[in-house]
Amino acid sequence: MKRYYFICDDKDSRGRIEVELNKHGIIKPSVRILSKEDMATVSDEQFHNIAPILKQDIAHGVLINTLFGALAAVLILTIGYITRLPDSYTWTPFYLFAITIFGFVSWSGSFYGFQVPKKDFRRLQKDLDDGKHIFIIDVESSQQEIIRQMEYEYPYLIDAGTDSVRPRWISMGQKNFKDSSTTTFP
Repeated sequence: MKRYYFICDDKDSRGRIEVELNKHGIIKPSVRILSKEDMATVSDEQFHNIAPILKQDIAHGVLINTLFGALAAVLILTIGYITRLPDSYTWTPFYLFAITIFGFVSWSGSFYGFQVPKKDFRRLQKDLDDGKHIFIIDVESSQQEIIRQMEYEYPYLIDAGTDSVRPRWISMGQKNFKDSSTTTFP
C-alpha cells in the first residue's frame, strides 16, 4: 500500500472528494483529513479525522527518552558497583532509584512529544499553519488509478508527496471493527 498526501484549501470540496473516493472503493479508514481546526465544528460524521493526540510525536519522545532512562539507570547501578556501597548496606536503594529514574525520564519524554508535531507531518506544518487541509489517502497498487483520476478531476488539490503505509489488514480491521460495533451497539 501507498500513502498519498494532498493539500486542499477549499472547505466545500473536502466532503465531495471523500464521498467520491468512498464510491470508488477506497474505504473510510483509508481517507483521513489533517487540519489545524477542530473538524467537529466544521462537519458531520462524513470525515475520518486524525485525533489531536495522534498529531503529536508522543510515542517517539517516549522511545527516545526510554533510551536515556536506561542509560541513567545503568549509570546509577555502575556508581553503586564502583563505590561498593551495596557491600556495606544493600542493593535495594540502588535498584529502586534506578527504576524510579528510568520511569521518570521515560515519562518526561511524553512532554517533549506533546510539543512536537508527528514526524510524518512536520513537512506539512507550514501548510497547516496557513489554514490548509491535508488529505491522507492510503491505497493499494490496484487503486492508484483512482488517485490519478481524482487529481485530474480536482486540479486544485496539490500533490504533497507519498509515503509508505500500514498493511491492508490493519485498515480492514478498523473498518470491520467499526461496522460490527455500530451494528451490535446502535
